[in-house]
Amino acid sequence: MKIEICVDRVSSGVIAEKAGATRLELCQDLSIGGTTPSFGLVKETLENVNIPVVLMIRPRAGDFCYDDYEFSCMLNDIELFKELNIEGFVIGILKADGSIDAKRMKLAIESAPNKDFIFHRAFDMSNNLDNSLEISKELGIKRILTGGGKQRAIDGIGVLEKLTKKSEDVIIMAGSGINLDNISKFKEINISEIHLSGKHFTQSKMQFRKKNISMGSVSKESEYLIEEASLEKIVKIVKAINS
Repeated sequence: MKIEICVDRVSSGVIAEKAGATRLELCQDLSIGGTTPSFGLVKETLENVNIPVVLMIRPRAGDFCYDDYEFSCMLNDIELFKELNIEGFVIGILKADGSIDAKRMKLAIESAPNKDFIFHRAFDMSNNLDNSLEISKELGIKRILTGGGKQRAIDGIGVLEKLTKKSEDVIIMAGSGINLDNISKFKEINISEIHLSGKHFTQSKMQFRKKNISMGSVSKESEYLIEEASLEKIVKIVKAINS
């Protein structure tokens, strides 16, 4: 079983590799589900890890129905990153009715023919998982990241098993809420790849903390908490996978 760790910091990528991760999904702002990483983050990560890296292409938080400007941004980001030493792109585009926007997905895939394309959890937000799987096959999607249409993958494990049996060449990668307590359940249904953050929270090194002010919608308390990959958590999961 392969283990992909999603990270939004260079340090998390370094930790994940040290812990035994197979691959990284690199994004910005994991706290909102991840968005497209900056060029600086991508470059620095690639210079400091040796395992394969895939990049999230998502212009904003929220749903996956994008306007023309947002879709152009996505294509521009793919154009910027496709010459780098990355394995592929993690992307998902839906129509207003909840079906996969096959036309736009095809344009994105054709813009980087030598890269893998992974359909992220927009798959779980689509209106029909069976139809979405068939469209993904037709598009040539490499992997689908899914929780089986549920908030937590363990609650969608029956659907994950069914998807795996009829996925053919598309890899079904289970993700969302996977941890040491439930990893064995995914091994039982022959899931070949899992996806998780394996994170913990550490205190910021900032000593001076100004009172009565915080940035954006972040609470004053959480502003000084840093999310980072946990070496201990990921090592334990890797050992459980290999046992």
